[in-house]
Amino acid sequence: MPTRNRTIAKNTVILYIRMLFVTIISLYTSRIILKVLGVEDFGIYNIAGSLIAFFSVINTALSSSVQRFLNIELGYDDYESFKQVFNISIEIHIIISLIIIILGETIGLYIFSHYISIPNERYVAAQFVYQFSLFNTCIGVIRAPYNALILSKEKMAFYAYLSILEVFLKLIIVFLLLYATIDKLIFYALLYLLISIITFIIMYVYSKNRLQSPVFQQVSLRNDISRKMFSFSYWSFIGNLANIGFWQGMNIWLNIFWGVTLNAAMGITNQVTNTVSSFIVNFQMAYKPAVIQYYTKRDKYNFYTLVCRASKYSFFLLFIICFPLMFNIDYVLKLWLDIVPDYTSIFIQILLISLIINSISNPFYIAIEAYGEIAMYQVVVASIQLLAIPIGYILLRLGLPPYSVIVIHAIVSFLFCITQLYILKTKVEFPIELIASNVFLPIMKVLLPAIVVCLIVSIRSPLANMFLILCVCLLAIVILGLSSDERRLIFNIAKTKICKHFLY
Repeated sequence: MPTRNRTIAKNTVILYIRMLFVTIISLYTSRIILKVLGVEDFGIYNIAGSLIAFFSVINTALSSSVQRFLNIELGYDDYESFKQVFNISIEIHIIISLIIIILGETIGLYIFSHYISIPNERYVAAQFVYQFSLFNTCIGVIRAPYNALILSKEKMAFYAYLSILEVFLKLIIVFLLLYATIDKLIFYALLYLLISIITFIIMYVYSKNRLQSPVFQQVSLRNDISRKMFSFSYWSFIGNLANIGFWQGMNIWLNIFWGVTLNAAMGITNQVTNTVSSFIVNFQMAYKPAVIQYYTKRDKYNFYTLVCRASKYSFFLLFIICFPLMFNIDYVLKLWLDIVPDYTSIFIQILLISLIINSISNPFYIAIEAYGEIAMYQVVVASIQLLAIPIGYILLRLGLPPYSVIVIHAIVSFLFCITQLYILKTKVEFPIELIASNVFLPIMKVLLPAIVVCLIVSIRSPLANMFLILCVCLLAIVILGLSSDERRLIFNIAKTKICKHFLY
């Protein structure tokens, strides 16, 4: 367990460094690309990509399924079954990429040609962009099994290096566009396609040489493993589809009742919350393989312990980011943006609460994924989200403020957590009392005093106030949230690092 904990901690640090590089460079390149291409061409590129973005839902569901089944076989140390799962996943993804090409070149192309409004002088360029985007999506589908293999083997360093390389290549695109003499929009789409091809080749070579990935052999899809993978992917797809419908429905209601200004506020909100949530996504990638493998090996003690620790630490990691931000959101937004749309602050504050709830419950869903029977959970999730869409319309129709639909999201997140706890107890047979004592109790010990102190003590300077709240959060976590063993471990690590620094 100590070795596994060190591995998870190391992978988390690596993924956080990756996220830092990717976020900074992506924000810079997106700003410059918009300036180089212009609003019209940038809009054409996004329209072309949005037509086939729906297929990413299928790919996300399948990738989750592949990673889960690869982790199970790694837990069993069964190479033959591992090879079979990998070959089945490649075969399925090749079939899906062919389906995407067929649909993209027929239905998608018809919609793009007849229903999308594009200036006549840019129609040819738009067609090139559409074709490049279509094949770019297919490459993403085909590389998904190799991506799942790398994550299952917990090679987070390579994953981080490849992501950083990818964003640096995209940064190079910016400078190439500045000096390009051909059509910049076509050149931009072509270079993005080339980056996908380059990163896929690197991923493929690494998997063959370092991970000894099995040589692809055609496998019959009419077997138990294929049926289980399809079933798991199907239910994941239902949940992902309902989530997209929920968010798009709320955006449509805001547009109908409040206009595009609220959509702009929602766009800024999503950018902030997506950046914040990426911290937990990286942590989840680090501990997910271990959770599934412990469950596969029937190592209940380490399975229970890791799920509880992942939940508690996920909350702590997000708490020290969200709490200072929530209390000083107006200052941060004014520092970042020249003009802040109405309701942006309260949108972000409510969604940060939702993210905190999700940070606690995410490990519970990983445990349910390890168990494998996700149908019940996904049906409940889809039902709650689809029911929330008309509720949002009714609330706005009754004259409630626009942030009422954002409150719905926080309530939905809370209901998801309750559903996960119920399934953990009834299906996975997870001792809920362990979650109560090892997760919820430490969280309440940290949360309640921190709220009281932050409401009573306030500094006029927003920057100083953020620093004060951050210190309060860190002290509450170390003193009240961690166990004596966890504090001792942190102090020993800190002491070791300090001694090494002064000795060497």
